[in-house]
Amino acid sequence: VMEDPTENESELDEDDGDEGDDLEYYAEAEDIGQDSLETPDDEKSDDDLELFAYECLGQDEALKLLTDSIHNVLDRLKVCNEVARLLLEKFQWSEDEVVKRFKSDSQSIFREFGWTVSRSVAGSSSA
Repeated sequence: VMEDPTENESELDEDDGDEGDDLEYYAEAEDIGQDSLETPDDEKSDDDLELFAYECLGQDEALKLLTDSIHNVLDRLKVCNEVARLLLEKFQWSEDEVVKRFKSDSQSIFREFGWTVSRSVAGSSSA
């Protein structure tokens, strides 16, 4: 029995309407009203992955935060400023991750960057 090709096309057309359903979930604030976006603290759910507190930093505040992170890594690993900054960039500015990875295998990190290791950069000292 031969099927009518127009029947399959109509089935495909019906499936196309699903895309808009996902977009409705992310409605603009003016579409639903600003007040409905705000939730009292006692109603906030820890399970909601899209609900989190944030603070916008100014340029000076952001620079201070990044500079403080560099200095923290400098103090903890005893590496030069440039190495600390590059490591922070590589590990998305997570100081703890930088320290953990650097202390576990600094040689492989240096190889990833294509650096030759010297005692002054690696933080080693000879007696």
